[in-house]
Amino acid sequence: DIKSWISNDCVDYIIPQLYFGFEYPDNNFRFDNLLKDWFSVTEKSDVKLLIGLATYKINTQNEPDKQEWSNGTEVIKRQVDICKQSGARYGILHTPHGDFETPIFMPVGTKANVKTLIPSEVKEVSQGLILGNTYHLWLAPGDEIVKLNGGIRGFMNWDGALLTDSGGFQVFSLAKMRKITEEGVTFRHHKSGEKLFLSPEKSMEIQHNLGADIIMVLDECPPFHASYDYMEDSVNRTLRWAKRCKE
Repeated sequence: DIKSWISNDCVDYIIPQLYFGFEYPDNNFRFDNLLKDWFSVTEKSDVKLLIGLATYKINTQNEPDKQEWSNGTEVIKRQVDICKQSGARYGILHTPHGDFETPIFMPVGTKANVKTLIPSEVKEVSQGLILGNTYHLWLAPGDEIVKLNGGIRGFMNWDGALLTDSGGFQVFSLAKMRKITEEGVTFRHHKSGEKLFLSPEKSMEIQHNLGADIIMVLDECPPFHASYDYMEDSVNRTLRWAKRCKE
């Protein structure tokens, strides 16, 4: 999927989040090996590679490599160090609302608020870039209402930068209630059961209404056990959707 996006000039940045440490039981998923894989994908292109670190796993007790994460700050330090050596980690994201050096901590404001924090406190613990959720804000209060109130910035009194997702993850997580076609995805509201339709164009419209600086293309997240044929169809359709999003 990513290789297709790169070869077709659909992306400027690739920002994978690497969830695992250096002692994960499956050697293929260990941080250093995954980093090499991602570096090999982008090294012969102009696409910039930025790596997301799983800082939320510090002191976790629910992972196969929990022993390593019990002293999680040391893991993160090792990850930052190895990323600097590879040349894949450091970069600067330029947005209309600020420039941001990576690595960066980006709080999640799913419904136009970061839980337990007011905007001034969010600034104290971050560089000024937050994430908003397209699916949830589309459903409530509605992207048109958010737009009328100045986008997410006006809605939550935030003057920093903003990234929004595409709604694509919900396509995957609501698998039992959705139907994917070339036009887009038809699915049911996770609470009311209302029939909804999300296309690449609609995803772009919603994200623009929310006022995002960084927006995501609508994609499908195929299950890990999908057949080769299903995965191939999904990748090709996502590529076509990405072109429609860019247009």
